[in-house]
Amino acid sequence: MRSVARCLQHRFFRQLTTVPPAWWRQGWSRQRAGSVAEAELLAPLAQLLMPRTPPLELFRSFPSPPGWAGNYLEPDLAAHGTLRIPEAALFIEYDGYWRHGEKAGFETDQLKNAALLAFAPPGSKVIRVSHTASKPVSCDNNVLWFCVGAWRRGDQKAFLVIFNYLLAQTVDGLQEDLNQEMLRKLQGQTGRKTLHLTVDSKSIVDAATKAKGRNTREEISSFLHGQGFTAIHRSMMLESQLSAGQSIDNNLKPKLQWLSQLGLSKSQVAKAVAAFPKVLGYRIEQNLKPKVQWLLDLGLNKTQIAKAVACKPQILGYSIEQNLKPTVQWLGDLGLTKTQVAKTVATSPAILGLSIEQNLKPTVQWLLDLGLTKTQVAKTVATSPAIIGLSIEQNLKPTVQWLLDLGLSKTHVAKAVATSPAILGYSMERNLKPTVQWLLDLGLSKTQVAKTVARKPNVLGYSIEQNLKPTVQWMLDFGLTTTQVAKVVATSPANLGLSIEQNLKPTVQWLLDLSLSKAQVANAVASKPQILGYSIEKNLKLTVQWLLDLGLSKTQVVKIVASKPQIFGYSIEHNLKPTVQWLLDVGLSNSQIAKAVTTFPPILGLSIEKNCKPKCVLLFGAFGPDYSAQMIARFPQILSYSRDRLTWRLSVLAGRNETMKLAAAMSLSPFAFQKRFLCD
Repeated sequence: MRSVARCLQHRFFRQLTTVPPAWWRQGWSRQRAGSVAEAELLAPLAQLLMPRTPPLELFRSFPSPPGWAGNYLEPDLAAHGTLRIPEAALFIEYDGYWRHGEKAGFETDQLKNAALLAFAPPGSKVIRVSHTASKPVSCDNNVLWFCVGAWRRGDQKAFLVIFNYLLAQTVDGLQEDLNQEMLRKLQGQTGRKTLHLTVDSKSIVDAATKAKGRNTREEISSFLHGQGFTAIHRSMMLESQLSAGQSIDNNLKPKLQWLSQLGLSKSQVAKAVAAFPKVLGYRIEQNLKPKVQWLLDLGLNKTQIAKAVACKPQILGYSIEQNLKPTVQWLGDLGLTKTQVAKTVATSPAILGLSIEQNLKPTVQWLLDLGLTKTQVAKTVATSPAIIGLSIEQNLKPTVQWLLDLGLSKTHVAKAVATSPAILGYSMERNLKPTVQWLLDLGLSKTQVAKTVARKPNVLGYSIEQNLKPTVQWMLDFGLTTTQVAKVVATSPANLGLSIEQNLKPTVQWLLDLSLSKAQVANAVASKPQILGYSIEKNLKLTVQWLLDLGLSKTQVVKIVASKPQIFGYSIEHNLKPTVQWLLDVGLSNSQIAKAVTTFPPILGLSIEKNCKPKCVLLFGAFGPDYSAQMIARFPQILSYSRDRLTWRLSVLAGRNETMKLAAAMSLSPFAFQKRFLCD
C-alpha cells in the first residue's frame, strides 16, 4: 500500500512540475546566448539543470520589472525545478566582460541581482561566474559569486577543469537549497573527464558564433581541408577553438593569403597556423606587417623571413619594443656585427623570444666561466645561436662533464666549444656515446678518442650510418688496413666528414692520374691522411705545377708525392717560394735546388729562421759559403738535424782535422759516430 501511495505521490509531483511556474511563463526564449564564451559555458549547464527542456529555452527574456532600467530583464541563464522550492528560480550570470570587475560594473550587477530576486519567487538564487579575482564588497545571501579561470577555445582540458570547478562550487554553495535529485546529479557530474553537447546545445554555440560573424568548427574544418591542411594540422588548429572558431572570410582567408604572399608554401602555412593559432587573431596592418618590416630593416631578406616564420611562427607575436629591439641590442652589445645579428635571427628566430635576464645573460656568463673569451662567445652565438637557448643544468653542464670524463682537459673543452659550439647541442644518448663507442670499436684507444674529439669536436655530430661507416668502408675497399684506417681517423678525423663522391674519390683519382699506383696512393693517404681534404684546384694542382716549374720532371714529382705527400700541406707563398729563394741566396743553382728537393723533399717544409739559417751559420764558419752551398746541394738532409748535433759533431771532426767528413758523419747513429771518431 505504501509503495502504491508513493508512486501516486511521485506521479502527482511530476504532473505539477510539468507546468512551469508563473514567473517562467511570463518570459520567452531570446533564441541565442549573449556571447560565444557565454554559450560555451552555459549550454552544457542548461543540459544538466533542465534535461527535459530544450537548452535554448533557458536563455530567456522577461518583462522589465519596476525600477529596472532596461527594456527587458535578461538573465544569462534561467532554470526552475532545481531547488527545494519547486517554483523558485536559479539564475546564472556569466560576467566574462572585463568591465564587471570595475566599480560601476559591480554596482550594475548588484542592481540586476536585486531585480532578478524581486521578479522571482522567494527562495530563488543567483550564481555569478566571473574571471575577476576581486569579490564584490557586498553580496546578498541569495547570491553566490564564483571566480573561475579563463579558457581558450578548443582547450577542452582547461575548460573541463573550469566546468568541474563550477559544478563543485555550486554543489557546495547550494547544498541546502538544491533538491535531492539535482544535488545527486550535480555531485555525480563533478570530476567528469569528457563533455558531450547535445545537438540543441551545439546549435546554441553555433548561433552565438554566427552572430559574431564567425564560423562553426565543422565549417572551419571543411575550409581548412580545402586549403590543404592535413588531419593533424586541422586537429591542432581546431583544438585552439571550442565549438566556435574564427570567421573564414574575415580572419582565415586574409591571414592564410598573407602568409602565402610572405613566401610560405601551402604546407608551411598549415604547419605555422597549427603551431601558432594566435596568428589568426593579429591584425595584418597593425601587427603582422610591422614585424616583417622590422625584420627587413634588420637585414633579413624576404626568403629568410619566410623561412623564419615557417620555423618559428611565434615571432609574429613578439613585441617589437619589449622583445625584438632589446634582444637585437643585446646581441650587438655582446659583439655581433649587424650582419651577424641578422644571420643569427634568420638561422634561429627562437632567440628573439628568449628572456635576456633568464636565458641569454646566464648562458653567456656560463660560457665565459667555462673559459671562452668574449670574442669566442660572440662567435659561438653567431655560428650556433641555438646554443644560447639550451638549459645550463639539463644540457650544457652535463655535456661538458661528459667531455671531461672522456679525458679532455677543461682547456680542451673550452677550445672544443669555441671551435664547434654545436657540440653542446648534441644528444648524449643518440650522438656522443654511440660515436665514441664506434671510434673505440674501430681500434682507437680512449686517449686517441679524447685527442680526436679535442682536435675535431664536430666528429661527434657525424652520422654513424651515413658518414662514419661508409667512409671507413671506402678506405678499406681502397686498400688501407684496419690499423691504417684507425691511424687515419686518429690523425685526421676531419676526413670522416668528407663526401666520398665529392672529395675522396676525386682526390684519389687525381693522384692515380698523376701516375701513382693504387698502392702508392694508399700509402700516401695512410702517411698523410689530410691530403684527402685538400682542394685539387687550390692545393694539389698548384703544388705539382710549382714543382714542375722548379725544374723537376714529372717522374721526379710523382716520386716526391709518393714518398712525401706532406708536401701538399706546404704553402707555396709561405713555405715553398721562401725556401727556394733562401737556397738561391745561399748559393745553390736552380738545378741543384731541384736535385735537393728530389733527394730530400722535407727540406721545403723546414723553418728558415729556426732550422736553415742557424745551421748555415755553423757551416759557413767551418767551410765558407761556396763549400757549404755544395754540401747542402749534395746532402740537403744536413739542415734537418738538430743544431746541437751539428755543433757537437763538427767540433769533434775539427779536433781530428776531419771536417770534410761531416756530411757522412751526420747520418751516423750516436753509437756508430762514437765508435768511429771517439774510440781511437
